[in-house]
Amino acid sequence: MSAKEDGRVDLTRVAAELVGDLGNHASGRTARTIVHGSGLRTVVMALDTGRELADHKAPGPAVLQVLRGELELRWEGEVAVLREGELIPIPDAIHAVHAQTRCAFMLSVALPSA
Repeated sequence: MSAKEDGRVDLTRVAAELVGDLGNHASGRTARTIVHGSGLRTVVMALDTGRELADHKAPGPAVLQVLRGELELRWEGEVAVLREGELIPIPDAIHAVHAQTRCAFMLSVALPSA
């Protein structure tokens, strides 16, 4: 388990575990929810080289932070190439994520209140 009793999460460890587990997933992707509740969901995802999360829209304001590797965030004809350590607010638009290399990233989404 990567979470400590007080809720802290070792993101480097989670990213390494997920990237290391990619070979066990024919889809070339895997994920782990690390925070869920109180209006926030945070997921760490890993994608194999060349794989993508197809066009979709976030359910609320969101940010993406690359933990390992390199990826592209694509939306409305725009492309942002992101590398390890970089963070970007996700535009309020249909977007996709494409892995340039084996990568892991953290996605945090503010969930709408019920």
